[in-house]
Amino acid sequence: SVLATQLKYLQKSREKLPTFFENHCLFLPKAFEQASSEETAINRSYQGETCLDLTCGLGVDTLHYSKKFDRVVALESDPLLAQITQHNLQKLSISNVKLLNQRAEDFLSQPSEWTFDLIYVDPDRRTHAGKRAIRLEDCQPNVLELLPILCQRGKCILIKASPMLDLTEAIRTFPSLQKLSVVSVKNEVKEVLLELGPSAPKELIREIQVIRRSEFQAFHFSESFLKELVGNPANPEMKYIY
Repeated sequence: SVLATQLKYLQKSREKLPTFFENHCLFLPKAFEQASSEETAINRSYQGETCLDLTCGLGVDTLHYSKKFDRVVALESDPLLAQITQHNLQKLSISNVKLLNQRAEDFLSQPSEWTFDLIYVDPDRRTHAGKRAIRLEDCQPNVLELLPILCQRGKCILIKASPMLDLTEAIRTFPSLQKLSVVSVKNEVKEVLLELGPSAPKELIREIQVIRRSEFQAFHFSESFLKELVGNPANPEMKYIY
């Protein structure tokens, strides 16, 4: 029943989405499973005046961006999920988010003078057949197809990708990639973040974000450091490189 499903996911949200649990929010099972955890969302340091969340879902990322940006526009293509998320945002007393029941492709195709300090996209990694997708071109929305308009409308673009993404291929695919972050929670890689800027950087920032027991640490690696490390197998640090 609907009530049993809500009670089940409310209990599951206690650890993954504690703010939603405390405010007795509503959930859809698929959206819950695909949602970011609050642990990862809260540690993204982006801030500014305007943010566009192309793939709102349950609104976990939207919630935390609303605390760091003056105004957030969030898109959710599923009508029922959009209603549930709007309900949850009201329960969470979030007033600076404009939630639209629209596809990212439709919103971006409309003429607009709006530009955003940050455009965030967490593509749906489930195919129509229900299988998990890894390559960005197999996800929805297809960020590779949208990239030209995203670069016109956003000063910074942040893409959340599968933890199985080929990092070398990602670097080749996005010449304007500024930072590549691998995010680990409790010793398990949960996501890869691709931060794109307006032009190619002087040097790509490679970052490992480690979240454990609510503590956050970030480790940065330059290309020259990695080449030196790999080129010297006797280096004791090499035993930590997989």
